[in-house]
Amino acid sequence: MSYAIDLNPRQSARTLEQAVRQQAQVVLEPRVWADHQELLCRIEPPGNPLELDMVPVLVLAVLSRGETLVAPAGPEPPQARPVGLDELRGLIGTYVDAVIWLGEHRYMFSSDLLRVLPAVGAGEPPRVHVTRPVALQVAQRRRFRRINLSHSAQVELTWEREGLGRMGGVAWLCNLSGDGLACRTEQRIADMLWIGDEMNVEFTLAPGDTERFQLRGALCSKTPTGNLGKCILGIQYLADEAHPGTVEAARLLRQRLVERAPQLANTRKGVDF
Repeated sequence: MSYAIDLNPRQSARTLEQAVRQQAQVVLEPRVWADHQELLCRIEPPGNPLELDMVPVLVLAVLSRGETLVAPAGPEPPQARPVGLDELRGLIGTYVDAVIWLGEHRYMFSSDLLRVLPAVGAGEPPRVHVTRPVALQVAQRRRFRRINLSHSAQVELTWEREGLGRMGGVAWLCNLSGDGLACRTEQRIADMLWIGDEMNVEFTLAPGDTERFQLRGALCSKTPTGNLGKCILGIQYLADEAHPGTVEAARLLRQRLVERAPQLANTRKGVDF
């Protein structure tokens, strides 16, 4: 079962900035339409804001018939349907639910549809303006139960940043499963990372272990801890066809977790994977 994690305003702002840069696709579900009737859109740079805007907006290009969602959305990904300008204008002032597809992650919010702008030229899509949300939620689709560790091992994180090259930091394992982990790090390191960033993750299951696991992962959450200057990072492994090394490492990791769960966990109860 999927559930959502709230992002704070700062995390949400960074995620929206990344979505604008990547022109992420968005599925809009107007609440005045029947269930499962959706608009497939693409986030665009804001350009010159209109003087009449009293609140920040997101600019969404309404995609044309036949276009489908790039990110995997199950056996039948959303597909753009033909929609007329008059039908779009009928949505002005109504509430919409939105899902942003950014990499392998889904970010959700609800907003007001403020304005509809007709196409500015042949072949151009119409655009809609929606209120820019202050906070987002990220969908958590965990497939394996995570175990809390009785002894925390060190995690080495490395990633690339355009213009800055290779970057890195150290964290400490909090819990892990066959498809993701949580680790505690310094706030200054967390501040260098954006939701959706891909990184290399290397760790052992316990301090002193000689077997090391190296996986490619994506940051899906950042949560401040009760300790000043600390943050918990939630990382999902990218175990797909594009990352065969991570697929094999995740398979081996699941096997080791099954074998060593009683020794690794800080509880005597059984755990499942």
